[in-house]
Amino acid sequence: MTDFQLLDALTDISPAYFTAAQSRLDTAALPAAPRNRLHVRRILAFAAVAALMTTLLVATALAASPELRQAVQKTLEQLFPPKNITVELEGQSYSIPHTAQGTESLPDTPGYVLYVDPELYTSTEHNGVLTVQSIPVVYSREEVRSNNSALLEGLSAAEQEALIDEKLAELEAFSAALPVCGLTVTPLPQQTAAQAAAALYNQLQTDWHCTQPQEEPGRIFFSASAGQMWNSAQQLHYFYPDGGSGCYHITIQYFLEAAEGHGVRLAAMLESFAVLPPETE
Repeated sequence: MTDFQLLDALTDISPAYFTAAQSRLDTAALPAAPRNRLHVRRILAFAAVAALMTTLLVATALAASPELRQAVQKTLEQLFPPKNITVELEGQSYSIPHTAQGTESLPDTPGYVLYVDPELYTSTEHNGVLTVQSIPVVYSREEVRSNNSALLEGLSAAEQEALIDEKLAELEAFSAALPVCGLTVTPLPQQTAAQAAAALYNQLQTDWHCTQPQEEPGRIFFSASAGQMWNSAQQLHYFYPDGGSGCYHITIQYFLEAAEGHGVRLAAMLESFAVLPPETE
């Protein structure tokens, strides 16, 4: 297995970055990385990866080891280190740790970065679409027992456990029926922000109450509401030009009662979104 094959098996790093990293290791000490040169920062990080691999004398059999994968990932996280984001919840300001998600920019292809709260949300990527969803609430038997103490009085131990099972099932079904709270980031390389916003607006306005798309600094926005009941789904649609001929479409969704909770948290994540322009040599 070549160095390129090994690196490709561990990450999605382009061989070009690895070549540059090896060159820097062979010729000179690494300089400080300019903050406004993303591709240089990548090369420096990949140089550290190359040094790590050389130091450990990694054999093919160790290439897929969890320890090495963790070491490589830790090095790459230096590109977009975790940071705290201030979130206003019920009149109080909270500084909450967030970690970066997104895609690399490549020659002629933009990327993006979005900071996500990993404590309350999961992040998955499929076919280029990033999906961030709230972690479901887990109800404990102790909570159910405490909240239903009056109903449990006078029951045998077996009857109490059966009632707790019933109440747990009801709570889980109730939570599962609520609209999902989260966001998605969808790249649309063939549509401008204006085209994508107009197309989706025309599609949704039949079944949703939609505001007119409006231009905001650096993006186009419109909202869509499924109603004014406490559990009615609400959507916020944002369209960001990608620096080329396409755009990124970000959808935030929550139910009305969660507007001051998940709605605020997701909006704070949205404000961390940034397009990474295509790299140039």
